[in-house]
Amino acid sequence: MDLIKIASKLGCRHYTEFTVEELDELPLSNPNKQIEYYFIQKWLREIHKIHINVWFKGDMIYDYNSLDWCYEIKSLKENFSIIENRTNFKSFEQALEESLYQALLLI
Repeated sequence: MDLIKIASKLGCRHYTEFTVEELDELPLSNPNKQIEYYFIQKWLREIHKIHINVWFKGDMIYDYNSLDWCYEIKSLKENFSIIENRTNFKSFEQALEESLYQALLLI
């Protein structure tokens, strides 16, 4: 997914020493990619008034790897309206990546 490239084209500032192309190729678990995702999330919230919330809805004691990660995209412009809400991701990072992508499509 070329998420960081899309965000850069929309005006989100790039923060790490890696190129946009290098970052997009890194695995989701890479800390440099996670840093960039944090800044994209912050940019969406502060500039475009789009808030992303990711959470775990299942019982972490018994089945941490179940498909119970969820995300919600909210507009902070008027009445905190929910734009999108999806479930069934295997990890926090997968849910965050998909929610960032969907939020960028709204711009």
